[in-house]
Amino acid sequence: MRCYTSDLHLGHALVAETRGYRLHADSIAEHDTAILDALHALNPKGDQLYILGDLSSGSKRGTERALELLAEVPVTKHLILGNHDPAHPMHRDAWKWQRRYLDVFESIQPFARQRFTVDDVRHEVLLSHFPYDGDHTEEARYSQYRLRNYDRWLLHGHTHSGKRIAVGTRQIHVGWDAWRRPVPEDDIADLIRAGTPEPKPLQASHAEWMRAHPPIPVPTTVPERTAARFAGPTITPEEN
Repeated sequence: MRCYTSDLHLGHALVAETRGYRLHADSIAEHDTAILDALHALNPKGDQLYILGDLSSGSKRGTERALELLAEVPVTKHLILGNHDPAHPMHRDAWKWQRRYLDVFESIQPFARQRFTVDDVRHEVLLSHFPYDGDHTEEARYSQYRLRNYDRWLLHGHTHSGKRIAVGTRQIHVGWDAWRRPVPEDDIADLIRAGTPEPKPLQASHAEWMRAHPPIPVPTTVPERTAARFAGPTITPEEN
């Protein structure tokens, strides 16, 4: 089963504090252990883990430590890069990190596309660290690295919000702050199901279309000039 999470921020003291781990000697270790225990609970034989960015604080030491810890999680792992991941193309030296990340992850990408089938209906679902809209700062950042909104479902992280889905949008936040666990695809399917409007009956749809597109009135008489233009010679049966 595919499972999703984001914004682990292993070893990141400030994030650990915002998540309730008060700063003391063991706070970071407690924060990281809670995350890693949840990841290790996944099924190595059947689960695939998609992490949608921000493994650590982004420092060289923090990144290396996070990669070492995640290498021990015994499931197939894929990474959608975030702004705190030095392999993201936004960083000038991103190419230097790619092989190191591929020691741990089956794939690393800035975004991806998947398919979810919900109640026999196929949905195209995009994966990105960044939402279409929104940030955890007053001003939305990294606009040049965000996907454009073409009304596709989007799994994302980055916002550090406790909300799993913004009302009226197709943005599903899979970040650790919203779930405190990896999110299985069944939970994603439930959110897609709840956020997809029921198809309208064909008869009702036709009636709405007719109201919006009333028939053009047909004239009952034809102007003489127009009639003369299209009138051909009169042919009698005897001449035919």
